[in-house]
Amino acid sequence: MAKNEVVAGTQAGLPASFIDEDMLTGGNGFENVSAKDLLIPRLTILQKMSPQIDKSDPKYISGAEYGDFCDTGTGEIFKDLVVVPVFFAMVYLEWGPRGSGKGLIHNHGTNASILSQTKPDEKRRMVLPNGNYIAETATWYVLNLSANRRRSFIPLTSTGLKHSRRWMTLLTNERIKRPDGSEVIPPLWFRSWNVTTVEEKNNDGSGKNWKFDPSDPILALDPSKTILREAKEFYEQARDGLVQGDVAAAAEEHAKSDDIPF
Repeated sequence: MAKNEVVAGTQAGLPASFIDEDMLTGGNGFENVSAKDLLIPRLTILQKMSPQIDKSDPKYISGAEYGDFCDTGTGEIFKDLVVVPVFFAMVYLEWGPRGSGKGLIHNHGTNASILSQTKPDEKRRMVLPNGNYIAETATWYVLNLSANRRRSFIPLTSTGLKHSRRWMTLLTNERIKRPDGSEVIPPLWFRSWNVTTVEEKNNDGSGKNWKFDPSDPILALDPSKTILREAKEFYEQARDGLVQGDVAAAAEEHAKSDDIPF
């Protein structure tokens, strides 16, 4: 396969012909790897200015198109996505001014008190006295079923916040019945979700944004409960801060330009 070529997002594991029992016995080299050693790749929507669709950019991916989904860790492109959400957190990221080359300055985590030091600018960004701004970022940790249950995260900020709120509203409004007849809000990972894009415009231009629609319950997709076990494990690691999203690619995008509307 050529460098920076679209990789089909639905491929499963390697064929059995590449596996031998001698390979699977004894150690595997990952003995000292824990969750805290891993960065979770980001899922993003390719916009008109994304380097992955610019043929002159080293990050260009052959076949990638405006509106596609991209795993920034692997470079895989997805025309559509199916995910299972496992954990949500609103985090506050401090960025240098767009175009300044500074990128991400500090991750303030879930501590919203930093907003008390900010004032909104003409674009309604919350700006600190030092000129940096705070981006309220709805962070969703998910299993990407379109990539064989790969652990990923989706950060939604700016115009994406309304789509995050819609998703959370759909999740919290769902009810399931227990065997005794009582109703309960199911956990985030109760069902899978189809992810598509919608075209939107604002004063800075137009772009693609996120849309989440309910799909099959995970036990209907996988009666063996493999998805359930992985979802609960990923949830516990995200809840306890043992995994972190890889924001390096996002930092590069923020550092380049002030013209990105989405």
